[in-house]
Amino acid sequence: MTMPSFESTFRHSLVFLCFFIALPTQSYTEQELKAFAKLEQKMTQQPEAAKAGATDDIQNKAQAYREEALTLSRNVQDLVKEETLSPLLERQKPTRHPDQAPKGVMVFVSLTMPKTALKQLLMQSEHLGVPLVIRGVLPEGFPATVKRIEALIRSPNK
Repeated sequence: MTMPSFESTFRHSLVFLCFFIALPTQSYTEQELKAFAKLEQKMTQQPEAAKAGATDDIQNKAQAYREEALTLSRNVQDLVKEETLSPLLERQKPTRHPDQAPKGVMVFVSLTMPKTALKQLLMQSEHLGVPLVIRGVLPEGFPATVKRIEALIRSPNK
């Protein structure tokens, strides 16, 4: 049997001493654990009350915004009646010849406009004989533009 050297013994003693000193600093006392549990409970309960209040506030704001938007929409629809536009529209007689240059009123539209607005404009232009002029091409390119136009023309509730 060989005797361990002084360096080896010293190294083992130093490791044991470091482990012995570090062990109590990494564990929590029972009091600290209870305090953490109370803090955790408090943190999990408070957000529920705060979330409920915030959600109600957001819903109230959304409802108020919705009502305001509906009111403004109705006001605009009341202002834009067919009778209001008819003096302007009667200047141009509807024609079926596609090569004839339009005279009078033309409506410029963009395919990035909301689908509902485009459908309404399409129906009104057909009814009143006003040509729609599409401004530009969709960012996805010409094939996407053609598909969008076809979807508008072939929509069932046109």
